[in-house]
Amino acid sequence: MRNHPAAALMSENHPLVISSDDPAIFGASGLSYDFYEAFVGFGGLRSHLGSLKELAINSIRYSSLTPKQQETALALWQRRWDKFVSENAF
Repeated sequence: MRNHPAAALMSENHPLVISSDDPAIFGASGLSYDFYEAFVGFGGLRSHLGSLKELAINSIRYSSLTPKQQETALALWQRRWDKFVSENAF
């Protein structure tokens, strides 16, 4: 994963998305695992929680959802993100 072109693109602040185009063919374990692998593999030592947040938001923002659906999905995601952060803050 560290040699994947996405690592260089991410380091240059290009918007990246995580999506499963055909999970059955690739034997995917689930989209959460895809996010984890990308987070660790692409970001390397410079990955942080903000990198994961950016991947998630981009994956909604650059999806094929309509603008209204994106707005709804981003609002729902933000509520869940805020809950996650507040429950795991030290």
